[in-house]
Amino acid sequence: MKRIFTPLLLAAVLAPFHASAKAADGAFFWELPKTLTVSYGAATVPAPLATSNLRLLVWNVHKGEDQRLPQDFAGLSQYADLSLFQEAVSDQVFTTSIAKANEKMGWTLATSWEVLENTFTGVATGSLVKPLHEEVLVSKVVEPISSTPKTILVSEFSIEGRADKLLVVNVHGINFVSTSSYRLQ
Repeated sequence: MKRIFTPLLLAAVLAPFHASAKAADGAFFWELPKTLTVSYGAATVPAPLATSNLRLLVWNVHKGEDQRLPQDFAGLSQYADLSLFQEAVSDQVFTTSIAKANEKMGWTLATSWEVLENTFTGVATGSLVKPLHEEVLVSKVVEPISSTPKTILVSEFSIEGRADKLLVVNVHGINFVSTSSYRLQ
């Protein structure tokens, strides 16, 4: 039970956050078209997540600049059911190396902004099973220097033997903003 406590607690804390963001009538977030996501990796199948040993890996991958990222990810994600990346990139080198490092995971990258032509950065969620639903939200608060927004990827999963669902919210917050802007995130 201890092993699944942290991810389930994270989901329980963030689920009300998502509901209030949706209810805010656009005050906090706007929805991004599904076309601004990138999918890669294994073709996951719709199935519930196992509850006995649910394992979550969260990592700011710093736009894939570390050459050892694929090798480190292969080792760290060996037993992960879910992987959440911040500062993931959509270029073919990154997506191919991550897909090869853990061939069991399927990925969705919610693009935030274009770093180079046809290369985007954002948050990416990888999972062993296909989510029931995914939604991308974009913060109206932007980075102070680059004026770029942050994306939030919300994924809903069924859980083996349970009627309730697991809501996973992959957030890369904006630093160095006012307290009121931070609260809006």
